[in-house]
Amino acid sequence: MGVGWRAGFGGHYGLIGSYQGIVELTLREPIRVLNLLNFTRIAVSLEEPGAFLQALDASA
Repeated sequence: MGVGWRAGFGGHYGLIGSYQGIVELTLREPIRVLNLLNFTRIAVSLEEPGAFLQALDASA
């Protein structure tokens, strides 16, 4: 996807600040971003992706 704000026509949206620690989430319902496109997957780079994923598991 590359570094920076990224939008793809395949339903991808990314907020990437690093090539490491990237987590991609598949959304149940599409979201509209910047009032332009609908996205079903979002990728973000995190300092502690493991802790983020554990928090998601705990809330499920």
